[in-house]
Amino acid sequence: MKGASYVRGPLHRFSLPELTPGGGIIREQQCDYVLKTASERGVRMVRLWFTDVLGNLKSFAISQNELENALNDGMTFDGSSIDGFSRVQESDVLAIPDPD
Repeated sequence: MKGASYVRGPLHRFSLPELTPGGGIIREQQCDYVLKTASERGVRMVRLWFTDVLGNLKSFAISQNELENALNDGMTFDGSSIDGFSRVQESDVLAIPDPD
């Protein structure tokens, strides 16, 4: 996975193919490949990496069981704990992993 996209502010339900170039069938195939590979190799934890607004690497880890949900719906995290991301009142940030 190359990285993740982020949506700040109140979280809304949406379709991830709408947010990703190419979306649709290609993204679905990439997600299936990632899930299959993680299962075959016995992956237990996946670390999602991103950069803050200053260019510093940040990350958080999810279990292999959360991976499918992360690829389909994204994963939320507390953006207020990362300098420059969001204020405490707008702290929920949605990370959308890129399966490519």
